[in-house]
Amino acid sequence: MAAGDAGTNIQFYTKADGVNQGTAPTRAMVIASTGQVRFEDGSVSLPSISNSGDTDTGIFFPAANKLNLVTGGTSRIEVDDAGNVGIGGTPNVYTNYTSLTLNHATNGGILDLELNGTVTGELFVDSSGFHLYTPVSNHDIFFKGNDDGGGQFTALTLDMSDAGAAIFNGTLTIP
Repeated sequence: MAAGDAGTNIQFYTKADGVNQGTAPTRAMVIASTGQVRFEDGSVSLPSISNSGDTDTGIFFPAANKLNLVTGGTSRIEVDDAGNVGIGGTPNVYTNYTSLTLNHATNGGILDLELNGTVTGELFVDSSGFHLYTPVSNHDIFFKGNDDGGGQFTALTLDMSDAGAAIFNGTLTIP
């Protein structure tokens, strides 16, 4: 590794053949005069930031204003310039929204909601559709809202101790 720069930055180079002859050096890292450390883009199989014992796990930069986290040579999380996050795939992009995309080729995505370390609710998709699920026995599912005065109310309760019986807090209108 060689260091040097004619300006105010320090640049680090590597040699493909490990010596100072033969192939041209490749810039690996720059320490700018501002203290900012800059890395080359890297790739999914060789992320630019990794540790010496696990070189296919780390961070790489697939394009301008994008960041990917990689494990085992596979991109797991991507963050784009709008703050959209894709887990298991590229994030969906919607105008005037920030998205979180959960993707798995076989089973879809799942979002676990925990209370004190216990999963008490799940949102997930699979080949049969979209699911809202409570894995805790007899935990009800509530649909809540705010009234005109800012007070919270329960509009609908699905009573899991009664096979999901629907309890509405008001008039049920069927058009």
